[in-house]
Amino acid sequence: MFAVPYQPWRDEAACRSGVDPELFFPVFEAGLKLTVRRAKAICQACPVQSECLDEALAVDEKFGIFGGVHFGQGALRRKGVRDALRRERGVELRVDPEDDFEHGTEAGAKRHSRLGEKACPECSRAAYWARVRRDEIRAAGELG
Repeated sequence: MFAVPYQPWRDEAACRSGVDPELFFPVFEAGLKLTVRRAKAICQACPVQSECLDEALAVDEKFGIFGGVHFGQGALRRKGVRDALRRERGVELRVDPEDDFEHGTEAGAKRHSRLGEKACPECSRAAYWARVRRDEIRAAGELG
């Protein structure tokens, strides 16, 4: 199991000072571009922007905005592009690429939990609706 170690630089991050964390995990809906621009603007003024980006690359982040980069958008959704950026910045991958999971799924929410993380909004939503569906099935007597 991989746990994200405490990083002292995070205490200095601009996103930790009264900013809604949801801003850095935008959902694909109306206003997405504005939300992403706002988050990236906060990152641009952050004193630990470079450390944040390197950490996101090291743990193979696939969703969210870290160090001013939107990992859930465009070319960065492709593993080869993340690998190239990692090589360019001299960042070593600290997770097992075989131990991957998809955000926005119930399995993703369970994975967050195993890593000791709060699930991202997409995984939380998927886990919630999976529970609702199981409860509906149980109530109908279709599940033991």
